[in-house]
Amino acid sequence: LTEAAVTCERAMELMPEGCQWLEAELRRVHALVAADLAPTELDRAETLFRGAVRCAQDYGFAVLERRCLVSLAQFLDSAGRPDATVEARLGELSHLGDLDRRVARAMQKFSHG
Repeated sequence: LTEAAVTCERAMELMPEGCQWLEAELRRVHALVAADLAPTELDRAETLFRGAVRCAQDYGFAVLERRCLVSLAQFLDSAGRPDATVEARLGELSHLGDLDRRVARAMQKFSHG
């Protein structure tokens, strides 16, 4: 986990300009690693998760925002710190939950006709 954390931090430093779509996911993974690496540092991990969510929101990536929110909600629940605001936003983005299946169906229809 220590090596994973170092790798995440290094990746953040090396991320080229114009690759914002990678940043939110990288921040989310970094938060997951930090939460596992230091399970007693709940505030730090929560800050990292919220930073990932904010990053996705800043760039307007709703799919990545939902992904980050799911990880944040799971972290908060496991820490006994549920957040109604996070759950409400997840509800607002619930239509994105099966996006992969909807895209696959659309592609299948497209390719067959």
